[in-house]
Amino acid sequence: MVKKLYKHEYLAWLRVLPLIYGITLAIAALLRIVLIFENDSLYYGIVFGSAVFVFVVALMVTLASATVFGIQRFYKNLFTGEGYLTHTLPVTPANHLWVKVLTAVSFDILSVLVCLLAGVIATAGEVFGEICKAAEYLIKQIPGEYIGHAAGWTAEVIAMFVVAMFSSQMLFYLCICVGQLFRKNRVLAAVGVYFGIYAISQVVSTVLMVVFAIMGEQGVWDGILEQISQHPIAAVHIVLCGSVVLTALMNLVSFGICHWIIHKKLNLE
Repeated sequence: MVKKLYKHEYLAWLRVLPLIYGITLAIAALLRIVLIFENDSLYYGIVFGSAVFVFVVALMVTLASATVFGIQRFYKNLFTGEGYLTHTLPVTPANHLWVKVLTAVSFDILSVLVCLLAGVIATAGEVFGEICKAAEYLIKQIPGEYIGHAAGWTAEVIAMFVVAMFSSQMLFYLCICVGQLFRKNRVLAAVGVYFGIYAISQVVSTVLMVVFAIMGEQGVWDGILEQISQHPIAAVHIVLCGSVVLTALMNLVSFGICHWIIHKKLNLE
């Protein structure tokens, strides 16, 4: 049944997202055509500026489409009238959550790839070629003792990127679930929860920065900084892996709260 749930979810996404991707790639192709006729005339400048503006807007819409559609699918399937049918399926709340978040993140990644492809089309690969040359030059500048760690750093950065996508999607799901605990205006409550979490995170971040700064002035971090200077390679690995683990733990907490609300506090009235 879970496989059928994945199939149904992906089909729902494929009815919407490919159209947006196709429009973005078509706009990229049109921008490339405009660039072919480059000249210094005023009319060309207006056309070029308009084409670039439309292209940038298309990229923004493409990047936001997966997140927005993921939020809409999550809320509509689980907390509206469709929820009466959804929750009669022989699958657990955890299955529903996994299906929703994995599908959303996979299309988040696909949206990024489509935007990169659109950039390659719009520039005829020129920018991509320059980026490759720059990357090759930077790799050659890396000291020999660091080369062996390049693959590890790349994998850790990719992992951090993917986990961050999960974090973004789970935050929206968490806000929607917490909003369902209110008796009225649940969508508005979910928006309020989102801004509340954002405000609290900013306050906590500011307080931690102040505390760390005070501790630094008192020499608390001297030993740690010395260790970092002596083992810079290990320090980079620790920071990247630590970020991945910390973000993953936050995702698990969000997942657990969403699961508890759907399992124990679901109210479709």
